[in-house]
Amino acid sequence: MLMWECGVPGEPGTLWEGGVYNVTLHFKKNYPLEPPVAVFDPVIFHPNVFEQGQVCLSILDQSKDWRPSISIKDILIGLQMLLDRPNLLSPAQHLSAQMLENDPEGYKRQILRQAKSRTPAAAV
Repeated sequence: MLMWECGVPGEPGTLWEGGVYNVTLHFKKNYPLEPPVAVFDPVIFHPNVFEQGQVCLSILDQSKDWRPSISIKDILIGLQMLLDRPNLLSPAQHLSAQMLENDPEGYKRQILRQAKSRTPAAAV
């Protein structure tokens, strides 16, 4: 009950479209007073995802925007939105953040490859 495995689909009309990104939500015993920890597994190439897969997102940070009223649906939508709208003010994965800033076309190619590799077989 304290660990949920979820699939976050890439938003239509974005570079992430067509991919489904596996994320595990790890809930603490005192949830909803504390936010869950979200971990992409396998790890994705994204400025706000640490090398171990943990997500850096303000609504999952108790010292920032977490509120006990944030639902699981809100978390999953927040993760989906984060895919295409990275926060470069809070990078967790420096290689992808630097690529997005310095080589946006290279970043785009990397994301498109990643989305293609995460496309469910039925959708191909």
